[in-house]
Amino acid sequence: MRQAYRSLKHTYDREMSQWDRRIRDANNRTELFGGCEPSAETKSRANDLGNERDMLLKSLASGNQTAEWLGTLSSHIGVQGDRLKGVQRSLISMASTLGLSDSVIKMIGQREFMDRLLLFALMILTLIIFLLCYWYM
Repeated sequence: MRQAYRSLKHTYDREMSQWDRRIRDANNRTELFGGCEPSAETKSRANDLGNERDMLLKSLASGNQTAEWLGTLSSHIGVQGDRLKGVQRSLISMASTLGLSDSVIKMIGQREFMDRLLLFALMILTLIIFLLCYWYM
């Protein structure tokens, strides 16, 4: 973008120097032929050159404003990109923590089931041993 702006500015400067030279030439002619009244055509051309110069100056000012606006926009986008990267990192960290918590909860649930199963099996085994002891004693 800056390269294109520099190229346009160089082209603009070259055109402005050509227009300034033409205006100087027209003024020099007017001074040279000071006793002669310039023709209406010469006055018209000088006015046209002045108007075109003004339009080119306005175009350059507009281009400068656009370039400044784009530079500001680019810096704001960079700042937002950094913020989003930080948010992304924190979300990934939170998701991994939640994922670990989910797997830990599943493992605890499986162990709880096995503990209950083992508890009831040992209670039944203890009951059987008490019954065997009761019958044989």
